Amino acid sequence: MRVITHINTMNKEYQYLQQFIDDRQSHGRYTFSLEELRSEFMVSNVALERAIGRYIRKNRIVSIHKGFYALVPLEYRSMGILPPEQFIDDLMAYLQKPYYMGLLTAAALHGAAHQRPQESYVVTVSNMRPLYKKGVKVN
Repeated sequence: MRVITHINTMNKEYQYLQQFIDDRQSHGRYTFSLEELRSEFMVSNVALERAIGRYIRKNRIVSIHKGFYALVPLEYRSMGILPPEQFIDDLMAYLQKPYYMGLLTAAALHGAAHQRPQESYVVTVSNMRPLYKKGVKVN
């Protein structure tokens, strides 16, 4: 019994990230940065990175860019990532780059495309490397 009590106590200590994820989703926010986590919780960087790693392995979080993460709600768990339209705005704000959705992506958003584009096109002032994550490509 003593071991089980110790395990339950440890689980409560590590619930902070789960509560953070649940709170974000309940407010309709699906992205966060490592800086936000650091300011929210007084734990070491190693502890944060390990906690994030556990949730990445569980397909609850996906790393979009270094230090920037997206939650993966149940409805997108099979894809493993949110559609780009749901995280691009927050990502570009995090990177502090002006942007707009262009080409076929813009046409699809306005209902003028005949089919859904296979890639999302983001136009910005400086070159960025294309983003490939779990079958989603953002140029």
